[in-house]
Amino acid sequence: MVTIDVPSNYGLVLLSVVSTFITGSYLGMRVGSFRKAAQVPYPFEYASYEQVHSASTPERKAKLLAFNAAQRGHQNFNENHLNMVGSLLVCGLVHPKVAASLGAFWSVNRVLYAVGYTNWGKDGKGSRRLRSNATSRPVRDPRQVSRSLYDTQKVPDQWFA
Repeated sequence: MVTIDVPSNYGLVLLSVVSTFITGSYLGMRVGSFRKAAQVPYPFEYASYEQVHSASTPERKAKLLAFNAAQRGHQNFNENHLNMVGSLLVCGLVHPKVAASLGAFWSVNRVLYAVGYTNWGKDGKGSRRLRSNATSRPVRDPRQVSRSLYDTQKVPDQWFA
């Protein structure tokens, strides 16, 4: 029978995992405020192309686009959340402090990404999201970092592409 030894500081990993759920809740509430401002009713997930392009005023169009951007930022979080939590829980068994740190870093960067995604620069694109996404790139899968610490081999560059 296989036994799993849980490190004494594994609580840090669990705290980091809890922070990801708090992040998800915050992003969901953010989408709700953008939905209310754009007046997009449920059950529609996004404002349609027709709604955006037939908006009566530029302000209305901006609110619809901002809602869509907030929704995409939250969806991006949802698409990566389960993999991240699983990776944290497994990697935390070997490197609890590293996993907890990377989990907290990932949570902060998901918020920065979502906020940046809804803030457009002069070019009309959410350019701030690129900066926050670039900083969270190595955190996408902490198994890669854990493996590099465990095997003491150089992590191939294509893992972070």
